[in-house]
Amino acid sequence: MSKVDPGRIAETLSRAQVQFICLNQPQYPRLLKEINDPPPVLYFTGALPDTQHSIIAVVGTRKASTYGKQCATDIVSPLARRGIVIVSGLAYGIDSHAHDAALEADGLTWAVLGGGVHCLSAHQLERSQSIIHRGGTLLSEFPPDWQPRKEFFPMRNRIIAGLVQAAVIIEAPARSGALITARFALDYNRDVLAVPADIYRASSQGCNNLIAQGAKVVTKAEDVLEALNLSAEQVYAAPQLPLSENQKKLTDLLRVEPLTVDQIAEKCTLGISVINSTLSELLLIEAIRQIDPHTYTLNL
Repeated sequence: MSKVDPGRIAETLSRAQVQFICLNQPQYPRLLKEINDPPPVLYFTGALPDTQHSIIAVVGTRKASTYGKQCATDIVSPLARRGIVIVSGLAYGIDSHAHDAALEADGLTWAVLGGGVHCLSAHQLERSQSIIHRGGTLLSEFPPDWQPRKEFFPMRNRIIAGLVQAAVIIEAPARSGALITARFALDYNRDVLAVPADIYRASSQGCNNLIAQGAKVVTKAEDVLEALNLSAEQVYAAPQLPLSENQKKLTDLLRVEPLTVDQIAEKCTLGISVINSTLSELLLIEAIRQIDPHTYTLNL
């Protein structure tokens, strides 16, 4: 058997623009080092993970509802603006929305992968480039050219839980990878927070069960700040401009729930043309935002 040449491996990784950090190095993430089975090596692209920040995980179902997507955005955005690092798994659904919300808030986000950092699917590639470009990190315990495998994802989830101070679960079925992350977080003495949701929706059962078992309820960014023992200072960027009567009518409706133009028309006496022009005004001053085609919500 030929001997392993660490120098040659390092040179190969350098040419591939992949870095690595070992468990015995001082730069290795401190919280991850404390778990009972930390990865001996972490491969990463982008910036060296800076553990001087507060760090939280935000994970959930791949089949995210409009409600789940809105929750991910509304909870993550103010936290990312405050400088809290958002960690997730770069999967479809809640994970991707968490990464996107952090990026849109000009915040830092790290993606932990269930395969090598060079083995990304088409939907992951563009987002991963944005993460790196904005100073974030893609990391994995698997060599760069290892393809994702089913058995790798629970291993990935333990890293997510080990890196963070708290894990926020948004929309998770009774059996899901997000709940595996939650169990690891509990094992590692991390705070577990869950977003409550529709009791009749299968994708909500996992979160509602976590709450029934004692997980902290999170409905807004301040709940996460409280769990992290950070000052609950004002972190929302709500516009301070005075609103017209029509603008106030629409923001009052959107304060309750996201609505389409047709749903807004059913709930108020304004005509469609007035609704559309008022929505455009509110978008311009960033009082509201679009979360799906033709669906609007208040910009908290």
